[in-house]
Amino acid sequence: MKISLNNHCGCLVIPFLLAAAQLQATSIVQFSSASYSFAENESAATILVGRAGDLSTTASVDYMTEDGTATAGSDYVRIAGTLNFAAGESVKSIQVPIFNDGVSKAPVIFTVVLKARERDLQIGMPGVTRVSLHGPQELYLISKGSGTLRGTWSFDFEEGREAVSTWQSPDIWWEQLTSVKRQMVPSAGAAIINLGFVDFEAVSVTDLKNYSYRRTPILGDDDGANLLLPGDVFAVRTGWGSYSKTEVLRYGYSLDIRWETYSELPFVTFENGTHPVGEAAGQIHVTLLRRGPPAPTISVNFTTLDDTAVAGLHYAATQGRVTFAAGEVSKSISIPILNDRATESNKKLRISLSSDNGSRGLSSNGTENNCLHDLTLIINQLQNCARHADFKTVTR
Repeated sequence: MKISLNNHCGCLVIPFLLAAAQLQATSIVQFSSASYSFAENESAATILVGRAGDLSTTASVDYMTEDGTATAGSDYVRIAGTLNFAAGESVKSIQVPIFNDGVSKAPVIFTVVLKARERDLQIGMPGVTRVSLHGPQELYLISKGSGTLRGTWSFDFEEGREAVSTWQSPDIWWEQLTSVKRQMVPSAGAAIINLGFVDFEAVSVTDLKNYSYRRTPILGDDDGANLLLPGDVFAVRTGWGSYSKTEVLRYGYSLDIRWETYSELPFVTFENGTHPVGEAAGQIHVTLLRRGPPAPTISVNFTTLDDTAVAGLHYAATQGRVTFAAGEVSKSISIPILNDRATESNKKLRISLSSDNGSRGLSSNGTENNCLHDLTLIINQLQNCARHADFKTVTR
């Protein structure tokens, strides 16, 4: 037996697996999930309780909250009560009021416990659920738009654009298996979930954070098995911790889509990924953009890397550190260009961003606060958080 629920546990379908004897003899009540997560500014935590088995009679179950790292009276309101299921009723909810102090902080946890009131009522698993409370506005919009995802191409949700190479660590790949068989494949550590025909605008950032994502592709075959029809919405958790929702606007070898991508941490990217510049220009000026929450202060390291251009011959090797104060959204760095006055083919170099720990997280007073990673990209592609920007040095 399955009871379909949509809730903050992120499970679109929650199975209640019961033995045949149990289905006939007893009513079983349990939480829809062993854990939930809510933002403080949601005002209340809604906890779903499901009933299965014998639904022919009424049933009652007691519940109560218990402190963990969250404290009743300062983080949430302590409650206790009874859920009364009418005959045939299978779902009830518990509302736990949440206090919002407006301060971003580490998540705190309390639990809700179920207790049977009747001899023929069984508490299933889970009979206890953990509720995590996190600071308000934890996810921030970093990318939004609409466009076309061409067949065989990939898409990067942090940048909000197609990616031609797996070197760019794209989040999804619109794979064309045959002329009629297609699938949306999560890549580079991303995971995906198909939400079906739901209201795109109604999918909240909290919903995005709580879905149960998987690495299983979404079928897009050109037949009745196709799930990616116009109006279908799917969500993606990227390999770097961002969350995105996408709606299919038009289906075919190429998909027309619209998307919104959110990150709970500061995010740094290049304004442009390809900068043509003449040798006589003397310098390349590069703009870095900060996206996501405006605080705290964050820093990112940068360094130039040879490609076909050689440091000391075509440009001056440069490295340094850029700091964004709270509220700052743009910074500029400059790379000297050397003019050898020779007639030759175009050259290219790269600029790489990295975190203090070398892989993930920008520093803010020594702590991780950003999504950064280190990958080499090909020329002419816009770069993403801590990827490489490519530059052409154009001969005269």
